[in-house]
Formats: sequence, C-alpha cells, structure tokens
Amino acid sequence: APPAAGAHLMCEFCAKSYPTAVQLKYHQRVHTDEKPYRCPLCVKSFRTLAGLKVHVNTHTGERPFKCRLCPETFKSYSQKYKHRLMVHTKERPHKCHMCDKSYFVSCDLKMHIQFAHMHVPRPHRNRNRNKNICK
Repeated sequence: APPAAGAHLMCEFCAKSYPTAVQLKYHQRVHTDEKPYRCPLCVKSFRTLAGLKVHVNTHTGERPFKCRLCPETFKSYSQKYKHRLMVHTKERPHKCHMCDKSYFVSCDLKMHIQFAHMHVPRPHRNRNRNKNICK
C-alpha cells in the first residue's frame, strides 16, 4: 500500500527522506550511479530526463532560457539562475575569513583559500583542474 499522506519515503543508502516514490528513485540514482537517459548524439548518459535535455543543448546550440534583465540566454534554468544571482544581485555568500574576498560558489572560495592563503601551486590549465578541490 502507498504511504499515508504526509509520510516520507526513506533512502536505504543515506536515510534522506522524500515525499514521493519518484523523487526517492531519482535520488537513489546518486548512490547507484544509474543513468538510464542516453544522449542519441554521443556516449553520455544522465540520471534524469531533465539532465539529458540540458546536455542535448550542447549539441544543438539551443539556449532557450532568457534572462529577464538583460539579453543573455542559457542552456539551462540553473545557468540562468546563477547568472541572475552573480550578475544582477551581486550576491556572494561565501566569504573568506582571512581577507575581504567573497565568492558566489563555495568551490571558488576553497580554491581562493588554497591558492592565496595556503600557497598551493596552481595546476596547469585544463577542464578538470579543480575537481579534487571542489569535491
């Protein structure tokens, strides 16, 4: 029988709870690494249909999400949302406790602390250079 109204379904891997079976199933894919949605144009696959749709825009060049405050367009809603916060509100909630710098993304703050205050040498430029810092 389905759970009673207001009841939550718990993830067997991490004990987070979700109000619907669909939301729980999507969440559990983080643990199982199940990616059932495959791109028809390349080898990538995704946990959600929404993730696949955003990815397909990288092949088509489509940018259907338009900023209401400027002419910028984006491939995903999340890119548009981050743009609005960064560009139009200037919000930077991640503040360095060692100087007056602040950042929109927590990973940028982590990199700043490592490179500016801990004097870790910067790696050579490549797409994956910050993966270990930002985990």
